[in-house]
Amino acid sequence: MSTLQATASHPSRRVQRSQWSLMAFRLFAALVAAFFIIVIELWRKILIPWISYAEVDTVDYGWDRHAELFLIPDTAAALFQIAFGITALLLLFRPLGRSALVSWMAAGMLMISWAGIFTAYFAGTNLVEGALQAVALSAALSLPLVVLHPQRKAIIRGGAPGRGPGPGKLLRYEVAAIGFAGAGVAVGSTLWRISGGVFENPREDSVLSLVMFGLVLALGALLCWQGREGWKSLAYILNGMVAFALIAMLTIAVS
Repeated sequence: MSTLQATASHPSRRVQRSQWSLMAFRLFAALVAAFFIIVIELWRKILIPWISYAEVDTVDYGWDRHAELFLIPDTAAALFQIAFGITALLLLFRPLGRSALVSWMAAGMLMISWAGIFTAYFAGTNLVEGALQAVALSAALSLPLVVLHPQRKAIIRGGAPGRGPGPGKLLRYEVAAIGFAGAGVAVGSTLWRISGGVFENPREDSVLSLVMFGLVLALGALLCWQGREGWKSLAYILNGMVAFALIAMLTIAVS
């Protein structure tokens, strides 16, 4: 009799742990959304191509800044980060069935965490401190998205396979185009920086914004192309990012 009771209580404990895990994940998603959208005011920074850049003289970077040169990388940085904030909001209300979104966002957080090492390299500061900071940020930003979610194994693999039909032929072509464009931006920006290209100073790290923007698009497109769980929501986000980027680039070009 006691064996039957223990067997019956085992699924109950597992369900309870899953519920607590989802609650913790939702709380973390809310914190991420609040951080990106409200705390660092990405809702305003994303409008950089159309509004004055008031922060230009508030930070001493060690060289004279020219706001107009930073329109492209700053817009790119704000765009992919606010996309993470929007993704966090979606996951707050529906964390299950969107493992590809969680995987995409966790990978993006990992990029943000480790970008500090390249910043330290460009600036000529301590790389050890940069590496320690990267580890700490990874544990604070990326790891909770995986550990707190009940589908953690699927998230590590890039998301569970989608239950319904994957993207149609036309949409597969579109996400493939987005993916190749994103990879092109990442590779092109890297080669440009290696060849000596800078916006203002060799110690700046603005090119990292373009590299991460491209990688975020490429990874998201790959997950959509594979039809991973939650690919439809991810496809909407990617298309929104591309549309906004094109409008912003056109504005910058004619201004």
